[in-house]
Amino acid sequence: MKNKIQKLFFILLLGIIGVYISCKKKTDSVENISLQPPIIEIYDPYSLTDTSVKCDATITATNGGYATENGICWSTSPSPTIENDTILDTYHYSSGNYQIRGLKANTEYFLRVYAINKGGIAYSKQKTIKTLNNVVYRSLVDICGNSYKTATIGSQEWMSENLRTLKYNDGTSIPNVTGPMWYFLTTGAQCTYNNTSNADTIKTYGIFYNWYAVNTKKLCPVGWHVPTDSNWMELANFLGGDALAAPKLKEPGEKHWFNNTETTYISGFNAIPAGYRDYEISNMIGGQSNMWTSTEDDNNGAWNYQLNSNNSLIGIRYNYKGSGLSVRCLKD
Repeated sequence: MKNKIQKLFFILLLGIIGVYISCKKKTDSVENISLQPPIIEIYDPYSLTDTSVKCDATITATNGGYATENGICWSTSPSPTIENDTILDTYHYSSGNYQIRGLKANTEYFLRVYAINKGGIAYSKQKTIKTLNNVVYRSLVDICGNSYKTATIGSQEWMSENLRTLKYNDGTSIPNVTGPMWYFLTTGAQCTYNNTSNADTIKTYGIFYNWYAVNTKKLCPVGWHVPTDSNWMELANFLGGDALAAPKLKEPGEKHWFNNTETTYISGFNAIPAGYRDYEISNMIGGQSNMWTSTEDDNNGAWNYQLNSNNSLIGIRYNYKGSGLSVRCLKD
């Protein structure tokens, strides 16, 4: 009888142990399933320069809880990890806002955002950038004493700023016309955007000239000229053609351009969106850069080159000679 009781007790004990082990395995399994790393959505990098870039991300908590750490890592090799260069975001746990500085110019980098919670570490999809060129600028002074940056692009040397002289290179003043008769002139004239006298605005955006001022052949400093259509085509072809060159010509960032996400490369040209002038109204500041060529099309019009916000295409446009457009000078 005693042996029978001991045997039943032993069987019961084994059953209890088995149930405990089974429950523990199920509990462990549930815990292992529930503890998951965060989910990260990385957005396209922006504000790219020759040494820096910005990037944002959204971090979604899963059963591992909110992220206790997040950051961005980068490398010149694909799939960077926290073992590479890393910046922490110590202020946000459901999002990330990162600015990377100290990058090398004209270099390809790979970026990934990471986040850590109780479920472990997670990495976002990879983004690839190429930092902009570090341009070496020279200087040029016009007859009015205005100083301009210049840059060599291919075999050409271009002004890196819009012309703002008030005189031809022989010292003759260029008439300043502010009223609606501007559009009907057949002689050279100049004006500012909306006839402003603000020195900072003029320095940034330059001055508008009609094509008749261009056609005097005296608008640019001595030793420089308003580029022909062929000169512009040479520039565009050097930078990859009409369909690709615009991002390489525009000033990087959105300080002056609207939605300037297409800028990918500094050529040194730094096109500024000064817009244009017709009749007495100025238009499209921030959205367009319109620059004369010296090439005539017919009695009424001449050719100009146009860059648009958020567009990689260089537009070759016919424009009425009485229009007010920007001018970039090219070294002879």
